[in-house]
Amino acid sequence: MAKKHILDMTVVIDDFIGGKKGRKMIEDLNKIGELGSGWEQLEIEKIQAAVLQKLEGKKYDLMLLVESGGPFILGSREMLSHADRVHSLPLSMHYRRPNARVDKSYYTATIDDASKALDDLGDIVTTSKKIALVDGDIGNRNYSMNRLRAIKSAIKSKNPGAEIDVIVGVVNNKFRNSNLIDIVGYYVEYVAKLSDIVNNKLGVGTEKDWGETVHGDTIQKLIRYWRRRKTLPILVD
Repeated sequence: MAKKHILDMTVVIDDFIGGKKGRKMIEDLNKIGELGSGWEQLEIEKIQAAVLQKLEGKKYDLMLLVESGGPFILGSREMLSHADRVHSLPLSMHYRRPNARVDKSYYTATIDDASKALDDLGDIVTTSKKIALVDGDIGNRNYSMNRLRAIKSAIKSKNPGAEIDVIVGVVNNKFRNSNLIDIVGYYVEYVAKLSDIVNNKLGVGTEKDWGETVHGDTIQKLIRYWRRRKTLPILVD
């Protein structure tokens, strides 16, 4: 049985910059006090390695990566090699900000969005016997869990006989006993992402207020990275 990776700490993840620049940004944010005491950087390479260890010997007909964390955090060449076909699902929560509470209307809306995204893929969903549903992380709130549950439900409605594995890179410890998730890279006490930090900053005031008088140089740089971020469409047929 694969080793279970559990970290009783808050981890910080670069989920949209990448490489040395992402690591340097986390270091700079720590220097200016934007990260909490004891927060540790968990590098994407380590997350990928932990997931790949648990994927040994597994092969899927179809792998669906939920944007944006799925492709960015777990969209490595080694990961994709475990499936014959790979597609991304454009269901990023950064483009549809949920209400403060997770309710039935949000879940229903996500099922509708997922169903449309799956329809766009044609018959590969209905003809695949083994499907991997992949997301980058699940934080301390229920949004990501409900989104994955809704997507899995949408897949099942189109392909009731499919065997579906839900794979997540990093998951909050509160969901350790969830029967939804099949493979996890790391369980952690708390997940903090660069996208969360920048969205918290941009949520204060209007765009005309996002100047040097409001945010310092490091936050300004983080915001510029965010505005220049690229989507990561994945298509392997």
